[in-house]
Amino acid sequence: MISLLFFITKNLNFKTWPVEPIFSSGPGLCRGWLPTSEFNILNQALICGINLPASQAKQLFVDTGLIHLMVVSGSHLVFLELLLAFLPRGGRLFFLAGYCYLTGFQAPVVRAFFKRWLGPQLKERLALTGLQIEAAAVLLVLMIYPEWLTSRSFLMSWMCGLALCAPPLVPRFKYLDLALKAYLFLLPFCWASPITVAWNTLLAPVVGLLLFPSGLVAMVVHRLSPVNDLMWRAFLALLTIGPHGEPFESFISSANLVWLPLVTHLGLLMWEVKWRRAYAFSVSPSY
Repeated sequence: MISLLFFITKNLNFKTWPVEPIFSSGPGLCRGWLPTSEFNILNQALICGINLPASQAKQLFVDTGLIHLMVVSGSHLVFLELLLAFLPRGGRLFFLAGYCYLTGFQAPVVRAFFKRWLGPQLKERLALTGLQIEAAAVLLVLMIYPEWLTSRSFLMSWMCGLALCAPPLVPRFKYLDLALKAYLFLLPFCWASPITVAWNTLLAPVVGLLLFPSGLVAMVVHRLSPVNDLMWRAFLALLTIGPHGEPFESFISSANLVWLPLVTHLGLLMWEVKWRRAYAFSVSPSY
């Protein structure tokens, strides 16, 4: 399968395909399924991948460091995968691919989808590690669409994937460890107060376990939209007591940050090889 994928990406010019109508139709369809609600814009951003316009609500997400959850990324596939855990792997992949379509095949979800699609096979057949599987997914995505190398959302998604694969900093506290690593890895892309680590630790699971599922349910059963609205009111009320700051307009351009995920990935791979060698030579043979 891997050989076939490399053959396809090498011999077919994807730019000549009429893909734009396909890519653009998904978010419109997703948006049309959402129920009428005062929080429609927030649901469009969280579920359909529509850019969240400047607003007081968006500033709350920026101040508390939760804005990454309002941009469709690999974390959304994680949320959806948890909801579909009862299905066989083929069924989960089918729904994940459908979600990629509904969000317009954006770079972060495509990278995350390829990782989930190829990961088990690469791990089983080639015994690749998480960092190596991440590298394979990134290479495949860039072979299909090289322009994504300068996409800020793709670079941030790549860094998030590396944060998940990086060695634990506080292994006893899972959510704190993930929030701290994500904060450190994404800091050059999105400056935020260190206090936001605490807010990510406490509230990021709420988005994945409550807001995202309730939005999906309301999209299917419109009569349950008031439940989703109630959750949004409570969640935004929590954000208002979080850290606040002035909108930060200046940032490092994506073109100047392309090297960062590459160097970080290579560094983690080198550390992994060094750690494996040290572990192999430290184990005494048993007779």
